[in-house]
Amino acid sequence: MSWRERISVDPLVCHGRACVNGTRVMVSVVLDNVAAGVSEDEIVRAYPSLTGEDIRASVAYAAELNRNAWIVDHPRKRRTWPKVSDGRASSSSKVAVSAASRSWVV
Repeated sequence: MSWRERISVDPLVCHGRACVNGTRVMVSVVLDNVAAGVSEDEIVRAYPSLTGEDIRASVAYAAELNRNAWIVDHPRKRRTWPKVSDGRASSSSKVAVSAASRSWVV
């Protein structure tokens, strides 16, 4: 099963963040739990609307995003990139560049 069958983005649900279909559980929440070492069973107990397949679909979605973007943080060539939130610059910002559009995301 493809992640596309389990993950959706709807501007009217969770401010357009990627969520597991039919829930308001954001993919980022699932990934935070996986990254923290929380087991699949514990995640399902904490979020009963999820299944193990939903968790695997969330990881697959993140992998797909990673295949299509680069994280730029070169230690020898620090540049100043504007922050989206307040417009000020930060030399320690990590910048993601979309492969398809070559747009900068800070």
